[in-house]
Amino acid sequence: MKKALSIMFVIFALMSTLASCFNIYDENSSMPTTTTTKKTTTTKTTTTTKKNEQVETENHHIHNYVSEYVSFTCTKDGYDINTCSGCRDSYRDNFSVALGHSFGQWNTVNEPTENEKKVVQRICGSCSEAETFTVDDGLAYSLNKDGESYTVINMDLDCQEVVIPSEYNGLPVTRIGENAFADCQKLTDVIIPDTVTYIGMSAFARCQSLASIAIPDSVKSIDSHAFAGCVSLVDIVLPDSLTTIGSYAFNKCESLTSITIPDSVISIGHFAFNYCYGLSDVNLSTSLKSLGEGAFWGCGSIENILIPSSLMTISKNTFAGCDIESIVIHSSVTRISVFAFQLCFRLSNIEVAEDNKHYMSKDGILYSKDGATLIVYPMGKKDSSFEIPDGVKYIADYAFDKCELTSIKIPKVVKIIGKGAFNNCTSLRQIVYNGTKDDWDCIRLEKNWNAGVPAKVVVCSDGEKDLR
Repeated sequence: MKKALSIMFVIFALMSTLASCFNIYDENSSMPTTTTTKKTTTTKTTTTTKKNEQVETENHHIHNYVSEYVSFTCTKDGYDINTCSGCRDSYRDNFSVALGHSFGQWNTVNEPTENEKKVVQRICGSCSEAETFTVDDGLAYSLNKDGESYTVINMDLDCQEVVIPSEYNGLPVTRIGENAFADCQKLTDVIIPDTVTYIGMSAFARCQSLASIAIPDSVKSIDSHAFAGCVSLVDIVLPDSLTTIGSYAFNKCESLTSITIPDSVISIGHFAFNYCYGLSDVNLSTSLKSLGEGAFWGCGSIENILIPSSLMTISKNTFAGCDIESIVIHSSVTRISVFAFQLCFRLSNIEVAEDNKHYMSKDGILYSKDGATLIVYPMGKKDSSFEIPDGVKYIADYAFDKCELTSIKIPKVVKIIGKGAFNNCTSLRQIVYNGTKDDWDCIRLEKNWNAGVPAKVVVCSDGEKDLR
């Protein structure tokens, strides 16, 4: 009988591509995986096939994601792109942020003469890209591809105060180049002209004496790692012209206590404010459409943050390690990634707008809109026991991660308990199941679903089931 049902299910699964799909699981979906690795001369691709063995319901298709890794380059991030083989729903995660060019030493192209400036060149050891600059009074300039503007960088690591000119050779200086002032540890003051529209990768990285900087209203983009490691930076005002903040842009700016993201900003990159330990006051742009993976990871001083109604995705580890107690999910949010609130030990309440089409909350707990999937039980809730509602059929991956429950009651209708669902619930000593031991055997128990749980048995209606 079971074999016949399995054959029927395979046939039904093949037909499921014709069905519409719902984001019950998003990244939280619980499915077994097999991994293969494909190598080519240009990119490393890792493909993870997630076999859909779950029971389909009348109104739901459970996503069957296939993951492909796209390698990072000097200037572009790498990531996993996960695509459902049935409905083609997709999302990206596990980003590998571009680290920038690996430039070697400067090579002199032309020595200075009475009529000509010194010309130098640097070449990236990874991608062989070359940059040529003309040295003039401690700074160096390179003509941009448009032929109508210049990029500037610094040539003096011991500089303390710098005034960047607004033009060179009669053309505007519009870009601060990659690594322009990186590792200038004595730099305390820099004046940026209002002709500059772009601040490059690692432009001011590890300028450990830089305490404040004024960004002019002309700047539209701050690239990745631009101010990373500026440990003394306490004051920065972002202009209303700004639209994008790159990955790791303010990584480990430990002295930064507040930041206001102007409403012109639509994108904040991955780990942009990662480990800004002192950051407590954050005002996000009301136009924000993309908030990167781990954007505020490790910002343990953030107690309150308002998610703008423009945001559609809350990415993996976005608020991991923040000290927030409550969070509001607007109607615009269509995807909440696994671990979005990881290590938020004080988070006790997740509130969802009633008109959100994908999620709902009850008693501060996050569910899918239909209540069939329990997605996040906030680890800051102080209840000692919890009874999962009867309508819940799927317990998402890491749903109860590190919660403080001592007892939990699971309804008979549950079909899948996801990977790490009760991970490190070190006080959970009693698991009660409303069905029989045979019913329990029919549940899909994913890898490490009870890792770190002290309970050794499940109490079923007809006796105990050993978990060891």
